[in-house]
Amino acid sequence: MRITNKEKLKMVLGHINEGKSLSHINEINNYKDVSKLKYWINLYKQHGRQTFIDRSAGAYKRDTKLLAINRVKNGETIRSVSVDLGLIEPGILSDWIQKYDKEGEQAIQDTYPRKSYLSKDERYKANIDKKLEEENIRLKAEIEYLKVLEEDDENAEAHFQLGELYALAGDTTRARAEWRRAVRIDPAHGPARSRLN
Repeated sequence: MRITNKEKLKMVLGHINEGKSLSHINEINNYKDVSKLKYWINLYKQHGRQTFIDRSAGAYKRDTKLLAINRVKNGETIRSVSVDLGLIEPGILSDWIQKYDKEGEQAIQDTYPRKSYLSKDERYKANIDKKLEEENIRLKAEIEYLKVLEEDDENAEAHFQLGELYALAGDTTRARAEWRRAVRIDPAHGPARSRLN
């Protein structure tokens, strides 16, 4: 079962702020791994809530990784080194060690953060937000081209670009009308002519 970082933080705060036992937190969250919950609590105590929220902190330079691997090779536990680094999961360091053991030091490279795992509802909302953002950008561009055409209706390039925007929105009828206007104004307008073929 995958748990979002928000859910991890909620479980940690349930223990720290509300005094709930680890077994009670696991039971109400239908989670079974007490050792990971203990790890997240230690992580929170050392780094605070930011580790659970800010994924930009997940950028790790090669030197940092090699130092962490060396610390484990010299006897420190994976969990203690992982907490020191602020890794959201100790398995991240385990992966680095495994790669080091298999492929050698040259295989260890800089890494950059991935987006946190999103729940189904969060993914849905992010998808909607992205579509609305794209639509908003498209509409702003459409308004700008319409302003240009209001001042100069004989601007072939503005008609062509407006047609491109309409095509992006799936309105091929309006797109083709704008491309025809562009060709009527400038018969040598190659991109508009190719769109009409």
